[in-house]
Amino acid sequence: MKVLKVVCIWLAVLIAVIFIGLVIFLKTFDVMRFKPRIIEQANKALGRQLDFERASLGISLSQGIRLKVQNVSISEDPAFGKTDFLLVKNASMGVDVLGYLTRREIRVPSIVIDSASLIVIRNKAGAMNVQTIAQAAQQPRISSAAAPATVQ
Repeated sequence: MKVLKVVCIWLAVLIAVIFIGLVIFLKTFDVMRFKPRIIEQANKALGRQLDFERASLGISLSQGIRLKVQNVSISEDPAFGKTDFLLVKNASMGVDVLGYLTRREIRVPSIVIDSASLIVIRNKAGAMNVQTIAQAAQQPRISSAAAPATVQ
């Protein structure tokens, strides 16, 4: 009985140390050093320019590990204009840590967005700017034959 009690105490201490180490790691981890790579990969996937001001990792018992990003902007397709397509004040994304550890794959199962502004434009030919986001570079883009008209 004493052996079981000692094993349980050591197990509880080990779990506490691992949890404290994880919290310290997440609080001191600098996501901003990966900003150029994140932007490069996002630009490649979106087919547009992405930028953000700040990013950090956080942890909570109810939501798990989260990536928090501030002042995100995605540029407009040049065929439709020169303004920003999407502006987000704050975004918080859940990160699947187990998937990363087992498959070396980053998955985002949930996103919470605060204060978003999305501009949707349709030109006279009927093409919309949302149709050109995340298209592969090999695929032909929808051209805007005339001046864009904003959809209301």
